[in-house]
Amino acid sequence: MLFRSPPSPAGGSIVAIAARGNEGWALTRDGVVIAASADGLRARRAHPYDPTQTVGTVAVLSPAAVWIAFPGALLRWDGARFERAEFFDGMSEPTRVWSGGPDDLWLAGPVGTVLHFDGRRWSDRSIAAGAEVVALSGGAGEGWAQTADEIGRAHV
Repeated sequence: MLFRSPPSPAGGSIVAIAARGNEGWALTRDGVVIAASADGLRARRAHPYDPTQTVGTVAVLSPAAVWIAFPGALLRWDGARFERAEFFDGMSEPTRVWSGGPDDLWLAGPVGTVLHFDGRRWSDRSIAAGAEVVALSGGAGEGWAQTADEIGRAHV
C-alpha cells in the first residue's frame, strides 16, 4: 500500500514532521508550517518564494528554535517569527536539517556537504563530493547521512 499524506489543516500535503517535548511541527507541500502544542494549532506561511515545494525537512531544538530546510532556503523560527538563515561555511542550498537535541543540529547540502552545530560552533562533516544526501539521523554528536546512490549510510 502506498502511503499518502492526509490533507493538513492549512491545506497541502505534509512533506516533513518533527517534534520535541510536547510540541510538534509540520511543513506542507505549499510552504505552510503548522505548530501543534497544548495551546492548539498555529499555521504560518514559511516560504513565500515558492509555494510548490515538494520536499523539505524540519528540526525542533526547542519551542524557540526550529529549523526548516528545503532546496534554496534555510529558515529559523526564533519563537516569534521566521527568519531566513545564512548558509554556513560555504554551504549552498541546504536540503536537509536534523536535530538530536538543543546542541545537536545537522545540515546537509545537495553535493555531499554536511555541517554540524554543537551549540557553540559549526564543523564540517562532509562526505563524498557529489553525493546527494537524502536523509540525516544520529544522536549525541554522532550523525549518519543516507545518500541517494548508496545502500548503506555514511557516518559523518
